[in-house]
Amino acid sequence: NWLWQLREDEAIVLIGQTPPKAAYFSYQTFLTYLPGDYKTRLGIPVGDTVNIQTVQTIGPKSDRSNRPIVYIVTGNQETEKMLRRAILDAGYSRAIINVERISPVVAPLGRGPTGSYFYLAHRTAMAEDQAALENYAKNPPYRVFRVTPTPALPADPQPVPKLRVRGTGETEMELYPALKRLRQAILKTYGTMQTTELDTHIWWILDKRILLEKPYVGLQRGMFLMGATRDTNYLASYPNFSLRDTSGEFTIAYGVNHQKTGKAVYSSLSLYADPDRWFGMGTVLSREFPGSANRFLPGDPEADLLYAYKVARNCNKEDFCLEIGQPDLRDINGQAYSCPYITPATMNSDGFYFFIFRSYMEPKTSVSPDDNELLYDRVIHFRRKQN
Repeated sequence: NWLWQLREDEAIVLIGQTPPKAAYFSYQTFLTYLPGDYKTRLGIPVGDTVNIQTVQTIGPKSDRSNRPIVYIVTGNQETEKMLRRAILDAGYSRAIINVERISPVVAPLGRGPTGSYFYLAHRTAMAEDQAALENYAKNPPYRVFRVTPTPALPADPQPVPKLRVRGTGETEMELYPALKRLRQAILKTYGTMQTTELDTHIWWILDKRILLEKPYVGLQRGMFLMGATRDTNYLASYPNFSLRDTSGEFTIAYGVNHQKTGKAVYSSLSLYADPDRWFGMGTVLSREFPGSANRFLPGDPEADLLYAYKVARNCNKEDFCLEIGQPDLRDINGQAYSCPYITPATMNSDGFYFFIFRSYMEPKTSVSPDDNELLYDRVIHFRRKQN
């Protein structure tokens, strides 16, 4: 019941409150299925997000948390005008009205076989108080309405939305020499190990018809975007690697702290398991990066702008290390569940893991940074040398 359709003159209206304090939040509607093809999942955003910087609400711009919000999703311009009047008549402030417009050019509207299917995602990341965020998720402070004009309104379609422009022209390239120094220092530290340096690229899997970052390109090509948003980059390591107990394998993920350089409000590295199912095994946020590169570059004046994080099956209490053991799988209410695909055998199998690196929202543009202005995150895989 998380998928819905929308008549051409209808609207979905949320009335509620933004999340507790966090580095980032957003609201976004995604096109899931097009009429005539309810088997090909798309997961394509209909436009750009309403996010922590662009949301309309009251209070200081520096604090968008715990604020009232009205959120309208509609494909009809006259419906939008009528709803704005109704919301004001109900006593709500004009300042809290947000509108996400669905153009029928992007996603044909209608109920039944002539209409598309949608869902709405509300993302929140790097909360100051995790318990407060979990309570917000368990008890969402929203009322949600479907508004159906009677009689039906004539066609008045919304135009294709304008997208925010990525990039400022300011790059991280001044830190390129420092990044190369960090690489050399990491290789020297583990000089007795067998090393493999992995590639990093924008995450796409052509044989599975998966593409991230470019929603309208994905729509044209009928590809699956997995609910990706333009508010972040999706860089992935390649090829997949192993973390076998018997080989003493581990990785060092390293790069620039994009939060510190001002290219993102936060960034992260996440380890995923299984080349086909992509289970999240653990995430490290950029607020955990400071100090992690200093052990490799002691005294280097630019080390604080870098990071280097170890990922291993056993960290042995080592600092700046993400330990990947058998996961304790629980839902939001704390109920345990099992996953038959993550077992001791599969966790030790070849090519089971890969990284995804995210850089969420450049403050100057309110959308993800242009990846050409970033220094790409990198990964080195280590294992004991074979005799």
